[in-house]
Amino acid sequence: MGQYLRTQNMERKLIFGLIVLTVLASFFYSFEGIMELKGRLYLSRGVIYANQGQFEEAATEFTKATKYEHLLVSAYNNRASAYFNLGNYEKAIEDCDSSLKLKPNDYFATNLKARALYRLKRYDEALQVSEAAIKI
Repeated sequence: MGQYLRTQNMERKLIFGLIVLTVLASFFYSFEGIMELKGRLYLSRGVIYANQGQFEEAATEFTKATKYEHLLVSAYNNRASAYFNLGNYEKAIEDCDSSLKLKPNDYFATNLKARALYRLKRYDEALQVSEAAIKI
C-alpha cells in the first residue's frame, strides 16, 4: 500500500510539474522548447518508474518520449532496458536496433543487445555483438 501511495503522489507531482513548466515555458520558450521539456518529462517519469521496478509503466513513458525526435536514442535505450527487465528480450533487441540505426556506435544499445541475445541463447550472435561493443 505504501508503494502505491508513493507512486500516486509522484504522479501528482509530475503532472503538476508538467503544468507549471508548460505555463512558465510558454513565456520563455518557443513551441519547440515546450515540446522538448514535455519529452524530457516523459523520460524522467520513465526513469522514476524504472528505478522503482515498475518496468511496464516505465516502458509506457519511454514510448511517449519516442514521439520527440531529439530524444529518440535515449527513449529507445531506456525502453529497451525496461523490456529487458521484463524478460521481453525480443522487444529489447528491436529497440536496441532502432537506437543503433540512429547512433551506430552507441555502447549502451550494443551491450544491452548482446545481453538480450545471450538470454535468448543466441550465443553466436551475442558473441559477435559483444565483440562490436568492445571496439566502441
